Amino acid sequence: MFRELEACNKHRADADRLGVGMKMFELRSGSAFDLLDDKNECFIREGPDGRTHIRGKTEKLENNKVRVRPIETVGCWSWEEAKRVLADGLRLRSVGTSTVHDESSRTHAVLQLGIVTAGLLQAREETWDREAELFQVRKHATDVYIEEHMKGLVKDDDGGWKPNPVSTVSAASILAWSIVKAEYEARVAQAVQRVEALLGESTADSTIKLSARVVFVDLAGAEFNDNSVSGNPRTNQGSPLTMVLGEHFTREAHASMIVTVSTEREQAAATLNTLRSASTAAS
Repeated sequence: MFRELEACNKHRADADRLGVGMKMFELRSGSAFDLLDDKNECFIREGPDGRTHIRGKTEKLENNKVRVRPIETVGCWSWEEAKRVLADGLRLRSVGTSTVHDESSRTHAVLQLGIVTAGLLQAREETWDREAELFQVRKHATDVYIEEHMKGLVKDDDGGWKPNPVSTVSAASILAWSIVKAEYEARVAQAVQRVEALLGESTADSTIKLSARVVFVDLAGAEFNDNSVSGNPRTNQGSPLTMVLGEHFTREAHASMIVTVSTEREQAAATLNTLRSASTAAS
């Protein structure tokens, strides 16, 4: 991969230099843990676009800004750098010893590789910054809306609400903050369009697509999965793993599986558990 990228980079400007964006995380008990960001806990959420997103830690910035970043993407611009980043992430994997393997995975791990440029990573960073700004403005606009409407109400003798005869709602204040909110929403939209434009420019090149991704999944050691016998394997539908990988199993995608089993008689139960989990994952 890096040899191909190096050949393409000979004809590209430094800002458009191609590299590999690496994500690596493990799944446990409904949460994701970022192996490229000191194993910080992340959260699996379905977004308004219907896709599954992995949200990283919430950052508190200056001026009371709050930013929620996606899981860390590390840009790698050489094979040596990619090997170092991968090795650092693997050292944080949760593994143990079993009768089948000296090191058996205790959690599902996902490694995602995608073609990126420095400009694309920067554009995504700017999108998260604009979203953080919008969060604060949207919150304040909502507070103003509620505060102004509460001014126009007063409790009656029965504990209900009635119009306040001595106070009126300031429609001007509500409108002013609605305009400010619309401005910041437009900034977010512009940042998103910038990312989409960069991805669109890359598709004009028949040899490289920035949207191209390769995903590797290391399933938790299935030799421990005795629940497979009752039809409840770890890789079941509706699980965090299924949610995360759902968008990758499309007609345009290609998927392969490698299963490690043993021919030894004493490992028959572990081998059957492994094959049952693999069969369920494949279906």
